[in-house]
Amino acid sequence: MPGAAMRANVRPRMRDPRPNALAAACLLAAAPLALPAQAVHVVGPGGLPQIRDALAIAAPGDLVLVLPGSYAPFQVHVGVTIAAVLPGTVDVTIDPTFLGPCSPCYYAGITSLAPPPGQTLTLVDLAFTSTWVVFQGQYVYPSVVVSGGRVVFEGCTIEVTSAFFPALSVQHASVHLQDCTVRGFEQLTGITALSTLDADITAVGTTITRHATIGSLIGFGVGMTNSTLHGSHLALDGDTTAALSTNNSSVWLTDSMLRGPAGGCAVAYIGTPPQLDRCVLLPAPCGPFLPNAPLLGVQRPHPPRAGLPFSLLFHTVPNGFVAVFANTALDTVLLPGLFDQPLGIAPAGAFGLGIVLADAAGVATATWTIPAGTTVGRQVWFQGVTGLVLPLQTSPPVGGAIR
Repeated sequence: MPGAAMRANVRPRMRDPRPNALAAACLLAAAPLALPAQAVHVVGPGGLPQIRDALAIAAPGDLVLVLPGSYAPFQVHVGVTIAAVLPGTVDVTIDPTFLGPCSPCYYAGITSLAPPPGQTLTLVDLAFTSTWVVFQGQYVYPSVVVSGGRVVFEGCTIEVTSAFFPALSVQHASVHLQDCTVRGFEQLTGITALSTLDADITAVGTTITRHATIGSLIGFGVGMTNSTLHGSHLALDGDTTAALSTNNSSVWLTDSMLRGPAGGCAVAYIGTPPQLDRCVLLPAPCGPFLPNAPLLGVQRPHPPRAGLPFSLLFHTVPNGFVAVFANTALDTVLLPGLFDQPLGIAPAGAFGLGIVLADAAGVATATWTIPAGTTVGRQVWFQGVTGLVLPLQTSPPVGGAIR
């Protein structure tokens, strides 16, 4: 990560990284040297019948490709990539065929994710459906629970109708959401769409919504306890309650929309106020929730694809600058006094890709070409850094699995 070139009150030399195929090639060429061999497991017609069958034989770093179809919930305790072959064609939904004897049974539809320390589980283009079932005379509700390790959701949809569970619950874990939709529905009480406890959340281009048809005051769009959230270009909706509720948590959001209840604020907090920059709060402005310094946002127009240009749009102050770094691994690293937010990519092995200038609207565009022949499923992550005084501001990490 940056050193002397980014010290306080020193303007760095500007260098345009577009297009820097050599830097990207060096980064990705070095990655296989530190990664285990990758096996591919195919799930669906002609392959393994269920995702859980592939997980039973998968090793860290393996790729599980899922053909179109509907599959039962699963449990993951290994760092692999599980990806739909075609986006929008894979549903994870409760199937009574795979429900064994249980008492009580209401929790038997949960998809449980807990990769071990040092491994990352990546889910790409999967849809976790809201359907609940009745089994042995009991309601069985869906939910996605991350209870440890690091999990990445890319292009995923999580829709849950439940009387008990959040749509997505993250406890004692790190999660990155990218181009995802998380919705929590309950017709009687209302639930939280994203619930966190002792968790680190980063998110880009994601929608998180809570809904209750009778106007319940239970639950939130995002409910956080002892957690961090670093996000850009999010849409958070609490329906009849706050879109964002925090308790002893740190939040940095840019370029986002937060919708709360009629006549109320979209944000509720205990302890540290969230920091919001270039955000819209509906139905009426409230706050202010001013950041300590202008925050750095980022957009990813499309996923990285082998052999094609890959662009990122950074959002900062007009005519500002962004230094861009990359790595093949995510991390959560706190460096108080140097960076305002936790680092989202691993500092060890981080690769400087250059400095890009923002235009008069504050948009800095950086483009690289992903080398042809790069292994599908291999990951590459980017993070921007800006600021002339300490602590510096970082964007959320962005990038993902190569298509």
